[in-house]
Amino acid sequence: SGPHLHYELVINNNPVNSLAFRAAAPADNKLEQHAFAHARDYERYLD
Repeated sequence: SGPHLHYELVINNNPVNSLAFRAAAPADNKLEQHAFAHARDYERYLD
């Protein structure tokens, strides 16, 4: 049958219906900039 993708949403070790899952509101711009700054710091460890 070939390669396929298994998708599963688990929160606190419990399976969750991804169609009924309500995601949190997006972070504000200040928090987003903070997260990207930390991501760039850790990115150098991947090289």
